[in-house]
Amino acid sequence: MIARARQSLGRRTMSAVIIGAGASTVSLLVVMVTLALAVGRREFVQRAELTGRMVSEYCVAPLAFGDLEGAHRMLAKLERMPSATAARLLDERGHVVAQWSRGGVPGRLGDPPALGETRFGDDTLELHLPVAYEGLTYGSLHLGVSTAELQRRHVSYLAAAVAALAGALALSWVVARRLARRISGPVLDLAATMSRVSKDQGVRASVQGTDEVATLCHGFNDMLDQLEARRGEILQLNRELEQRVADRTAALEQANRELESFAYSVSHDLRAPLRHVDGFLTLLAQRLGPTLDPQAQHYLEAAVGGAGRMGKLIDDLLSFARMARQEMARSEVDLTAVAREVLAELEPETVGRTVRTRVDALPVVTGDRAMLRTVFYNLLSNALKFTRPRAEAEIVVSHTRNDAGEHVISIHDNGVGFDMAYAGQLFSVFRRLHKAEEFVGVGAGLAIVRRVVARHGGRTWAEGKVGGGATFSFSLPA
Repeated sequence: MIARARQSLGRRTMSAVIIGAGASTVSLLVVMVTLALAVGRREFVQRAELTGRMVSEYCVAPLAFGDLEGAHRMLAKLERMPSATAARLLDERGHVVAQWSRGGVPGRLGDPPALGETRFGDDTLELHLPVAYEGLTYGSLHLGVSTAELQRRHVSYLAAAVAALAGALALSWVVARRLARRISGPVLDLAATMSRVSKDQGVRASVQGTDEVATLCHGFNDMLDQLEARRGEILQLNRELEQRVADRTAALEQANRELESFAYSVSHDLRAPLRHVDGFLTLLAQRLGPTLDPQAQHYLEAAVGGAGRMGKLIDDLLSFARMARQEMARSEVDLTAVAREVLAELEPETVGRTVRTRVDALPVVTGDRAMLRTVFYNLLSNALKFTRPRAEAEIVVSHTRNDAGEHVISIHDNGVGFDMAYAGQLFSVFRRLHKAEEFVGVGAGLAIVRRVVARHGGRTWAEGKVGGGATFSFSLPA
């Protein structure tokens, strides 16, 4: 990895230097070549204009005296000028008086440009110069000059620019290579040292020179010295912290066991005297009930009902404590069969009601069948209880899988629902969202559900809406 980093850093340094030098060289060459081409073009036009003026001066006499043969002779002398390609001599009215072309090739010149102007063609520079003497204009000269010499000069300029660019890039490559070794070498050595620190805390970075990289290496070595000095302290603190956590965890587990044992013992011990109270109240009601006035009968009925609710509360508390103490007998459990079995057991509660139930295909999971049956019993009995006000009750048991691949079992009903603002209280022991006068119960069923599902490695949650039903869900590992 360090070798790849060394190669990458060296290449990036060289690339940056070469690109910078190349860009600067190209920019300078573009300016120089553009300037040279402009100067060369201007000089070429000036020489052509000078030649044209000399020819036009020799053509004054033939035009002034109408000597056509003399005009032809003057133009014919352009054969001795290698750059001249064609020429026309025009009178004051623009009529052609004489013309010449190299090799006798016709059509080398088109319409002349404006008088005193020049025009570049594909391979010819055309000039239109006046033929005048002492302020009198006798006509004009339309002269064509080959631009081959100018093109050769352009090619030579470009060749020189390419050669200069190649030389600059070669020189920048040499400089970049040396600079890359000088910059990347110490940095990559420091990186190699850093990679070895995780295995050998005694390694230190080598310091070379007195530049910024050397300062960085000094700082890195100082940091390693400080880390090494504090490493023993951190290890000692970690050992102490781990011991404290272990001690407090053991104390908490012991306190939980004692609390559960206490709750179980208290609940169990309360059952016998409560049975006596309930029995004597029942005997008292049977013996004295007919002779009591209505107020006294109401008091007696309230006492009997309170004893019954107290008995149910103790039974639920014992069940809740038993779920934490009871050993799990794991086996393959068909949840579809369990759900149908519980619904069959709860069928007496549907007498006189219209209840539609549906159990989708549920998975086979590994768990304690009796405990999982308690989960379904509590959730389905709640669904039947809270749909009692509905003319037609609907209860659906469904199955899906979540993103983690867990089985999610949901029990939906169209009952009275609940306010989601209090959803966090649903699974707490002895917490109720409805009055006891509306729906019987002590509020331990959902707490038992959560404890059983948690022991199976799952989660519980609920969704609902006041008057819009509720959905209670729990997850189990696949």
